[in-house]
This record gives sequence, C-alpha cells and structure tokens, in this order.
Amino acid sequence: MWYTLGLIVKHVVQTKTGSFTYRRRVPKGLREALGKTEIKKVLGASHGQALKHYQAFHNEVERLLQSAQRSAKSPRTTPKTDYEVHREALRRLQEIGFDEIDGFGLDDDEVESLHRDVVGDELAKSYPIDPETGYPIISDKVVGRQIHILNSSQPIAERYRFSDAVTLYVDERAMPQFG
Repeated sequence: MWYTLGLIVKHVVQTKTGSFTYRRRVPKGLREALGKTEIKKVLGASHGQALKHYQAFHNEVERLLQSAQRSAKSPRTTPKTDYEVHREALRRLQEIGFDEIDGFGLDDDEVESLHRDVVGDELAKSYPIDPETGYPIISDKVVGRQIHILNSSQPIAERYRFSDAVTLYVDERAMPQFG
C-alpha cells in the first residue's frame, strides 16, 4: 500500500530504483485460470506518473479477476474425473431438452431417435474428421461423452474415484427429500 496526499493507493510499491509498481497477488483459486500468481506492472518513475496510470490499470485488473472468478464458479469448468465428465454431459443434455437421461436408447420412438442423431451430429460437426476412420476427432471429453450417451442403447458403466463417491453422497444428502 502506498500513501499519497492522504489517499491510500492499494497494491502500489516503490521499488529500490525509485519507480512505482503495481503488485497484486492472484487469489489461489484463480491462479490456474490466469496462469500466474501475481499481477505486476510498472506505473511510472514519479508519484504523478504512478497516480495517472493507477486507476485505469487497477480497474483492468479488477475486471480480469472478476472475469476469472465468474469462470471459476461457472458450471462449465473443465471436469477432471470420469464421474464429473459424465455428470456435466448429462447436465448439458438436460439443458437442450432431454428429460429422461437414464432412458436414452431404451424404447425410443423414431422421433426421439432422429432427434438424438441430429443433436449428436450438431455436437460433432465443429471437430476435425480423422481421414482414416471418417469419424470426428473430439478433444473435449464432455462432448465425447454427450455423443456416447446419445448413441448408446445401454446405460454407460462408469469408473468412479473415492472423491466422486463423496461428491455424490454430499449432493444427494443436500437435495430435499420428497416423500
């Protein structure tokens, strides 16, 4: 913190060389998203220059951190385990109107079957095609799982980690009981 004319200017330090630098630690939860642990920029060699550049840069950093915070809270963060991938795929399919996720491929009528084919093709069309197989090369695990669910006639057997079981337990315990 730097004090000037009775004002507190956060995140500004004077270096050994006399210049003024904006230095701010990135919160731990946002470091992976931003790819850095600290935000740093020289604001100027004098008090006047530092004050002149401070507010614009500070506002820019605030916007950056808020954007990273929203991304971190977003349900579309990259899932890490098979269970998280599967849950995210089911959630996304529910968003586009599939009500009976567990029943995919079982006793489908022709309209539902056609709709699943169209949605699967729509999901896959933005990915490059493998020249040997003719199938899309899907790098996003969630999209791959969505297509697998859409094209599967059997429920998909998943391998879960202990942390997945804990997450499932907590989610189910937190849900209101209907009875």
